[in-house]
Amino acid sequence: MKITRALLAGICIIAALATNAQAGQLTIAVVQYSDARIAETLAAGFSAVTLSEVTNSDKVESRDPAIRGGRVLFAQTIPASSSAPFSSSTRLGVHRADVTGRLQLPKLKVEVSIQEGVDVGIRKFSRSVFSGSGALQGASPTILGIRESTGKTQSAIKGKATLNTFSYTTLVVAQWVK
Repeated sequence: MKITRALLAGICIIAALATNAQAGQLTIAVVQYSDARIAETLAAGFSAVTLSEVTNSDKVESRDPAIRGGRVLFAQTIPASSSAPFSSSTRLGVHRADVTGRLQLPKLKVEVSIQEGVDVGIRKFSRSVFSGSGALQGASPTILGIRESTGKTQSAIKGKATLNTFSYTTLVVAQWVK
């Protein structure tokens, strides 16, 4: 009886240690720049920082001008195992963010869905989905997805109509730290 208990306890301890050895913190961020950016420059800038530190406010805070000033649409650090699917939901005011993905080191596939507003009555809501996948590069932040958006808007001031162009660069960035 004592041998069986000792054997069972040993197996549980080994399983717990193996699980903890592969567990880590996964930081995921969606960052948007109000101009066109070069992917290689952004990747070099993010590789020299800790993602959770530079995305800890509404804007990317860094000394590197290549990544500074981006608007942080979403940032979250979640516990993740190195070979398991994960999901998370966050709500702040009228915004909701759902994160789903699968981490199989060194590969990561992630999707962040940000919904603004509520689906009640005549009130409208908008939903944006950002996704990316790729191989994580050690403990450095890695750009998993990049989206270039351009468009035109029309504005009228005192009867004069003008056509303005805009461009955005949106990134999905992730960092896994053991």
